[in-house]
Amino acid sequence: MRPVLFTLLLAACGTTDEPTDTDRADTDATDDAGTDSASDTGGTTDSATFSDAELAADLLTAIDGWESWTSAPGWDDVQPTPPRSPHGSFVEIRANATALADWEGTGDLAADSIVVKALHDAADGSDPTGRVYAMWKVPGYAPETGDWFWAVFDDGVATTTGAPAGCTGCHGTGTDYVRAREDRPPAQ
Repeated sequence: MRPVLFTLLLAACGTTDEPTDTDRADTDATDDAGTDSASDTGGTTDSATFSDAELAADLLTAIDGWESWTSAPGWDDVQPTPPRSPHGSFVEIRANATALADWEGTGDLAADSIVVKALHDAADGSDPTGRVYAMWKVPGYAPETGDWFWAVFDDGVATTTGAPAGCTGCHGTGTDYVRAREDRPPAQ
């Protein structure tokens, strides 16, 4: 059963190329009959029981109104991105209450934590790009990467979903795959 609550974190992936579903080692597979072939053949990853398309749709619903969420600690308003970030020049990072409850700690964030990162072309936030990165902590989704589900939405359309290697590789250096907990914006 899919979790009722949702967790999203806008993720900074480790490459400048946008990851695709094919970057994910454990993508959902269906056979010609439309059944989940990974589970039919005894698939070994927990995420095989999840549909990335359904999770992306649920996540998009969960982040509706993210602009009113609290900024992640240290990420007030729109900020310049850290050096070498593949996420453009300026971002704003917000998180749901579940994620914020444990943000300053050193352990994992709770299930259903959501973090959102929105890209901007202008430092004052007046020119959003329409691209939003999100992370959602889904129990049992991908234990090898902290159970995080990633999605990139371009003007509300999911263009990347799952646990892409570009995201997990970069975010693996952060506490519970959330780099924004340690990486703070450059001093202005």
